[in-house]
Amino acid sequence: MTRNRSFLLSALTLSLLAVSCGSGTPQPPLQTLPDPDFTRPEDTTLSPNTRILTPAARTALVSASPDLSILRFKTSPDTAFAPGQILVSQDTPIIPDGMLRRVLSVKVVGNLTEVETDQASLEDAVENGTLMAEEELSLDDIEEQVIDTTGGVEVFINGQPALVPQGLRPQGTKTIGKLELQIKDKVLCQLDGDSKVVMNGSFYADFKVFANAKLKVFKLKHFDAGVEMNEKSTVSLSGECSKTLFKKEVELARFKMRVRTYWIGPLPVVVRPEIVMTAGANGKISAKVDFSATHEFHARYGIKWDKGDGWNTISDRTQSFTYTKPKFSASLDAEGYIGARAGVRFYGLASAFVHPKIFADFGASVTAPQNTYQWKLDAGFRIGVGAEASLFGRQLGKIERDLVEFRKTIASDSGKF
Repeated sequence: MTRNRSFLLSALTLSLLAVSCGSGTPQPPLQTLPDPDFTRPEDTTLSPNTRILTPAARTALVSASPDLSILRFKTSPDTAFAPGQILVSQDTPIIPDGMLRRVLSVKVVGNLTEVETDQASLEDAVENGTLMAEEELSLDDIEEQVIDTTGGVEVFINGQPALVPQGLRPQGTKTIGKLELQIKDKVLCQLDGDSKVVMNGSFYADFKVFANAKLKVFKLKHFDAGVEMNEKSTVSLSGECSKTLFKKEVELARFKMRVRTYWIGPLPVVVRPEIVMTAGANGKISAKVDFSATHEFHARYGIKWDKGDGWNTISDRTQSFTYTKPKFSASLDAEGYIGARAGVRFYGLASAFVHPKIFADFGASVTAPQNTYQWKLDAGFRIGVGAEASLFGRQLGKIERDLVEFRKTIASDSGKF
């Protein structure tokens, strides 16, 4: 295997392919031990100021402020810290996402050592090193889940409801599954009486979240992150809502995965994947309408940063569309969409995400008294990407942008009622 003295946080290619129930006995965070095949001592150079918390030091940590600016340890030789040190830790019950912090001051208060810190970056902790990790998530990897219970939303994993009690799930398996979201008469606009617009549809997908970084001589050279997905979705809007121009987005489900620990030599990198499912609609529907479009695609989207070039986007896709002929009786313009925001967090802070929204956009014009009409049905997707990557390098900071909108007219017609 060819080695180079660069840090490649490569292929945190976490396949967010499945979810499990949130009830039952909590599962412990998953840990991976340093693999000597990828983390030979000669491949990794840490800063002399880097202090990786020992098991004794992690046990001695008794409290932390929410932002980790104040850490309190039981005083012992393992907690004899000094200003300027970079503290790095795996997750513990006190710091469930691990930490990467710079020591500002240290004082002893009674039998406790109080450490004031601020956020550090991997440029501070790592001079050179290499890490390559790739892992799929199983049905046991959901730590927390929140599903819209107001009606109209069901979530399935491999065809089974996501909220099946834990004891009823397959035992002794590591099944990798696909996430399916079904929407039934979800109200997105409602006036007095029976006037309303509802969405029906489905979202069926698997995900791979990727992140890569490369450091050399304490300088970040490259960072990228994003999501690869295979997706099939159907979006249908029906009803009427003519009082005002309406616009609404709702969160349908949120999944927080258990943390994973990967390694740059002896240094732990703590990662937590997340998925958020959304749906929305906008427009003005002055009379009853019913339209639907189905979208299938494979895509890889993300964002990247290279020293000297700055931020750029990652975009690669193939897709196809089908539709059902719309029904309408008056002029209107309306759009419905389903989205899935997938991403990863590093040490609970730095993050990268991709948010594709699959949409169907229908417009119709009716002319009276001739009673003629024209209509057009567009379908496509919009991709939002973002990162808060200062943890990787001091120059990166935060970015959020719309990567691309792909729109295609999949059907149109004109005539007379």
